[in-house]
Amino acid sequence: MLFLSPQTPLHTRRRLLPLVALSLALTLSACGSDDDDDNDTPTPTDPPVVDEPAMVSFSVTVTNATNNQPLSPIAVIAHDGTYTPWAIGSAASEGLAILAESGDPASFVSEASEAFSTATASDVLGPGNSTTIDITFNENDTMALSIATMLVNTNDAFTGIGQVEVSEFEVGDTTQMLAPVYDAGTEENSELAATIPGPAGEGEGNSEGREVNDQVTRHPGVVTSSDGYAESALDESHRFDNGAMRVTIERTM
Repeated sequence: MLFLSPQTPLHTRRRLLPLVALSLALTLSACGSDDDDDNDTPTPTDPPVVDEPAMVSFSVTVTNATNNQPLSPIAVIAHDGTYTPWAIGSAASEGLAILAESGDPASFVSEASEAFSTATASDVLGPGNSTTIDITFNENDTMALSIATMLVNTNDAFTGIGQVEVSEFEVGDTTQMLAPVYDAGTEENSELAATIPGPAGEGEGNSEGREVNDQVTRHPGVVTSSDGYAESALDESHRFDNGAMRVTIERTM
């Protein structure tokens, strides 16, 4: 600290006065410091930032490619790689059996416990018509879509695509495919009006029991009355090729 004596010349004292004031201020500041941390007020910290899971969206556009086979309300299931909606040579699940015999997708989508999300169209899809179903869910390392619907002028035919891998899709990416026709193996293909739930028969939907060959196979096609099967409720217009529907999948978010 600087000290000025009476003998210091006046002009020198005037020049040194600002330095004396600064020295005094620094001294007082040092005296006021306290190393006792007990009186420190803790600085609040911000809570950790938790990243929200990213959401993804896909649009599934289905076009009925048959001549005279209305398709039941389309079911879409988003899931990881562990879920299998059906497999050739294996018995259909109860939900798939109900969908394939009656066209009702409710049990089929509800039994998919591994699903990230499910969506169904609200209406029957007529021949040549298209519909789009949007589905949104949390982004995951493995993502797949499965789509299924019944050909309602049959006993237990369904068409669909299982386990379409979409994990690597970027926004705007699309894929298109034709869906084959399967026989659920749960009801005999009698083609009787009483067993056809569509407009060709207006019969019952889901029936009790299962046929002897209780396994999913590729559908051999219908016989129809046009081929000499007089008891068939179907005619040549109800025949179908593979695939019965065209599916376009696009990632939209």
